[in-house]
Amino acid sequence: MISNKLKNEIIQLVNEGIELEIISEESGIGLDELQEIILQHSTETNMKSIQNDSRKNRNSNKMKILIEKYNEKIKKSTPLPEALSLEESAQIDMAIEKILDYAKDMQDLSDLQKKRRLLKVSNEFEKISDMPLNFDQVMSILEIYKRNIDNFSRYDEKSINIYNAYRRVNIKLLGIIAQEVDSTDSIEVLKKFSKMVDDNSKKNDLLASSIKMKISNKIHAIIHQQALDKIKYEMSINVKKMILGIANGAASTDEIMLILQEETEKKINNNKSKGNFAIASTQARQQIMIQVRRIIAERANEFPVNNPNLSLKLLDGLENQSNYMQNLNAIVKNLCCNRRYVEAKQIVAMKSAHSNNYAYFKMLKKDIACKELADLIIDMLENPKTEVEEQAFIDTLEKQLKKEKISLSSIILGKQKHSEKLITLNDIWYEKNGKNK
Repeated sequence: MISNKLKNEIIQLVNEGIELEIISEESGIGLDELQEIILQHSTETNMKSIQNDSRKNRNSNKMKILIEKYNEKIKKSTPLPEALSLEESAQIDMAIEKILDYAKDMQDLSDLQKKRRLLKVSNEFEKISDMPLNFDQVMSILEIYKRNIDNFSRYDEKSINIYNAYRRVNIKLLGIIAQEVDSTDSIEVLKKFSKMVDDNSKKNDLLASSIKMKISNKIHAIIHQQALDKIKYEMSINVKKMILGIANGAASTDEIMLILQEETEKKINNNKSKGNFAIASTQARQQIMIQVRRIIAERANEFPVNNPNLSLKLLDGLENQSNYMQNLNAIVKNLCCNRRYVEAKQIVAMKSAHSNNYAYFKMLKKDIACKELADLIIDMLENPKTEVEEQAFIDTLEKQLKKEKISLSSIILGKQKHSEKLITLNDIWYEKNGKNK
């Protein structure tokens, strides 16, 4: 029986162009047997190629599904209208100029001349009303119609054609506004859009009503979120000093403790409740520390932790380590938000080595792994990649999920558009009934 090593040597010689007769003479292996070795190798190579192509296609389809679902659920940008070529845009601008010119002084013309002009206006309107107009072009057309409504409204065939074209352009405006509503969080801009819808639609227009409702709901959602953020994140000067001192590591425990005591006294004095509802010193202090930890964890870009160990030491010192888990959580979240995963893993490994709380540290390590994986997934979905990179990413992702025993629902990718609902990897997964739920 010929060994695999000898078979590989034979294949290598054939690839180098050595004839089978020579290989047969040198090796003492018959020609029939050599041909069988080559045929077997060729079959195996083709099968591997087919399998690789099949896997490549599957991964490409998986990536496509992930990107489509991600854009649909999370990504705030909306698909832009079909782009105009420079030539098309110039044609539309020229047609608008012609309509303006034809509409000039129509009231001074005879009925016959008006009919001729209306025919020309109708032709230009028909020509451009179904084209993908930009915002400025839409507004120009609508303005022309409104300024000349008396001249255009003669209830003949051409006037009806012009009106129908105007309605189609008006629908385009509503479509553009609907897209822009998705991409802005400015209340002032949203109010302008609302007025624009009012100015360019009838009272009983269902499409306009739905867009108005969409705008109104978004304005209320923004105002509500702003109010929540104010309650959640508004901080006094003292609290900000504490957070900066802890994050920068520039202040001592004693210095931060003095600020904490001052802020505690202020909180007690500012509380108007009396008797059983009066706030105690311990309670006031706890409320301040909860706010400090939350801001360190959730506003990491504003307050990045310079030295994790020192910041954790300062936090622990303020409460005699009574809330060491919450303190460590805040520091780890700060590091993860700034993508400092190596440091996050290091501080958790160091603290877990001196703790018997195995379950807590196991959970913390998994949280770090999930956040790191989520960032990698988001980068991949938002930035164009080559086919080779996409294939490698899908392979790595599936292996990583299996290896770390991470569920799809524990990978948080962001919030749903204009909602507080969290979207996880499970929401965009390419298999309806995936095992990693």
